[in-house]
Amino acid sequence: MESQPLISVIVPVYNVAPYLESCVSSILASTYAHLELLLVDDGSTDGSAGLCDELAHRDARIRVIHQPENGGQGKARNTGLDACQGDYISFIDSDDTIHPRMLERLYELLTTYQADISFCSRKVISDWLPDVHEDTGVQVFHDGVVDVSLLGNGDDLNSPVLKLYKRAIFEHLRFPETHWAEDLYIVPDYLSLAPVIAYTSEQLYYYSLRKDNISFRAQTHERMDFQIQAYQRLFAYYRAKAFDEQRFARYVLFSYAQAWRSFSDVRSKFRYWKGYLRFFLQNVRIALRLGSLLFVLSPPLYDYLFRLRQKK
Repeated sequence: MESQPLISVIVPVYNVAPYLESCVSSILASTYAHLELLLVDDGSTDGSAGLCDELAHRDARIRVIHQPENGGQGKARNTGLDACQGDYISFIDSDDTIHPRMLERLYELLTTYQADISFCSRKVISDWLPDVHEDTGVQVFHDGVVDVSLLGNGDDLNSPVLKLYKRAIFEHLRFPETHWAEDLYIVPDYLSLAPVIAYTSEQLYYYSLRKDNISFRAQTHERMDFQIQAYQRLFAYYRAKAFDEQRFARYVLFSYAQAWRSFSDVRSKFRYWKGYLRFFLQNVRIALRLGSLLFVLSPPLYDYLFRLRQKK
């Protein structure tokens, strides 16, 4: 075991007492045994902090860091990055679990293909959202460009979890310290630092989707604006690479449409319609599609048809 490089697994913890032990148990059961597990308690108030300490007493591979107040997942991950000692780094959310082979498989991909980042696909665990997945096998991407059409699930790209990184990726890179979309915002940054990226569509990360998840909390202008900015950064990155720009232009449309849908007052709705109109006009060659044109001409009709399609 000691001949293996050390993998640092960073888990931000905030008020997840019912789920934390399952998460930790799945990581400690990993077939890749030479790891350190950093539990970063982000000011929990539900007993999660004490549970972190209790779990650390059971296994010497666990280290606990307590932050005095809630700073968000970005800040918690940064705290873990500052403290970790591994040659490789992985992030796991505290209400998710992993397959015992996930870390070992990702390490195999890194070494086999001399990659800077490796990642796998997710299995959605939800009683209301289906698990959409396609077996696409192993893919190797170059020049920091991941072809989303070759992923088992298109969302596999848009999160720092389910991945294994060489430590050098985060030598100077840190997450934005916000409470929203920090995971999406940083995607172009770590892609740009990874000349080779290896992927398997094996579903080795179990993504728990619950109604009390942060993604379903009440929206604010600050949150929606930051999410839009994150999608625009991803679009700008792929546009600069001249690869699959239309897909990422659609992501920007979806983010503006979600923001428009999230508020009932006319001023907010006009604000997000106007914001998308500006993006549309600046990128009309790439963004011009039926859906984008429909949103520009009639956001209510676009939203009605979108909801109708979602019900099917």
